[in-house]
Amino acid sequence: MTVNILDALGQITRERAISRDELLEMLKSGLVAGIKRKFGPEANADISVDPATGGIRIFLVKEVVEQVENPEAQISVDEASGLDLEGKEEVKVGDTVSSPDWEIEIGEFGRNAVQAVKQMIVQRVREEERNKVRAEYAHRVGELLSGTVQQVEKGNCLIFLNKQTEAILPAREQVRREHWRQGDTVRAVLIDIRETTKGPQLILSRVAPQFLKTLFQLEVPEILQGIVEIRALAREPGSRSKIAVYSRDDHVDPVGACVGLKGSRVQAVVSELAGERIDIVQWTDEPKAFIERALSPADVYRIVVQDEETVGEKAATVVVAPDQLSLAIGRSGQNVRLAAKLTGYRLDLISKEEYIAREKEILFGGKRDIFKPVPPAEDESARRADALAGVAEGATDGTGPASNGQPDTASELATRFSGGNFSLAEVPGIDSAMAEQLSGAGFRTFDDIIDLEEADILGVPGITPEAANVLMRLIEELTVEVDDEYDDAAGGGEDEGKANS
Repeated sequence: MTVNILDALGQITRERAISRDELLEMLKSGLVAGIKRKFGPEANADISVDPATGGIRIFLVKEVVEQVENPEAQISVDEASGLDLEGKEEVKVGDTVSSPDWEIEIGEFGRNAVQAVKQMIVQRVREEERNKVRAEYAHRVGELLSGTVQQVEKGNCLIFLNKQTEAILPAREQVRREHWRQGDTVRAVLIDIRETTKGPQLILSRVAPQFLKTLFQLEVPEILQGIVEIRALAREPGSRSKIAVYSRDDHVDPVGACVGLKGSRVQAVVSELAGERIDIVQWTDEPKAFIERALSPADVYRIVVQDEETVGEKAATVVVAPDQLSLAIGRSGQNVRLAAKLTGYRLDLISKEEYIAREKEILFGGKRDIFKPVPPAEDESARRADALAGVAEGATDGTGPASNGQPDTASELATRFSGGNFSLAEVPGIDSAMAEQLSGAGFRTFDDIIDLEEADILGVPGITPEAANVLMRLIEELTVEVDDEYDDAAGGGEDEGKANS
């Protein structure tokens, strides 16, 4: 009997990873439950277990009372005084006493009592296992775990992490084109610990963004060491992901560290993800640069970041060339969607032509295409004069605003502006009030303001931020963008002719 008990305790200790002392306490609790089943719920006992031999001794314990109502659990003062009580010369009401005559052999337990002992021990063992699972995995949420598929039912996988611990990989947390079979080794990230009637249940995932992050931590030592950090991540599982990385060491290239020699590191991650595409960009706190990198491989022409207080959210307008628009959007809008998640900005993509049309409408009323091709000019001043002459032509035929309210002809304006040092009041887009405010600050001609920064313009009394913004765009359009468009148009026509020939 004692040998069997010791063998059973040793087996449970090995299989359940429960210490012998804990098992002995569980055994005592089980025996107490059996005694209560045999002698009533108020019965109690003093139990001793010899860990060396496995010997068990059980003695009933009774409470001293004035009037006995339950002989199995109570004893009168007179009866207790007649017992051989070691260490007690006198007893009083409320004491608990035990006697060698009240020793109980396990063989005296009936079927029900034995069943109660078994149930109590099993219950305590399970509770201890559940507590160990909670203690071991509560702080490991977000970590990468590995296990073996034990069972697959309706797409849900039962994973054995070890002999004592099971986890669930639900179908919704798997990449759609992945199919698992019994015996397969699977890696996934722990995302939750749910309490159920059967104890804590570990929930795994292979679609969570954290799974991709932990894979890079495994493959890139610089991330594990804290030199390289993944600052942002956007993922559409099984299809494509984008991550933004940052290096705390100026001598370490974060993108190169993640890619590895000949792409070895990133390829290891791609293989684990069954061919999922991964774009790696360098993180920056400068919104325009970050958005441009996030939209790679598309080339961005211009980015206009909206005022967050005005629009109520982080938003930006991204301008791309027509041949880059589909690349920037991506298949089913995937590229721009991932870029928006990565940067945290709502991104509005427009073509270069549409952007120019919007700017033209803001600055010139949208009545005339000021960026039409013109004959090449000899210098910058002449090109600006030609551009303004085009605006003037629109004014003379009623399709555009006149520069100063007078129906001057294109040749007259071109002659007047040929020197480049013309009055601000004659520039389309600058009204008389703005010209007067600028003149009061000493800026009377276009050449006086051509090199000013926005801060300089805001320093002029009476100039509002909105007016400064319009003026800066006007300067930029007339000095840079107009010239580029003329050059592109002129060159494009020539190239097109060559291609067709």
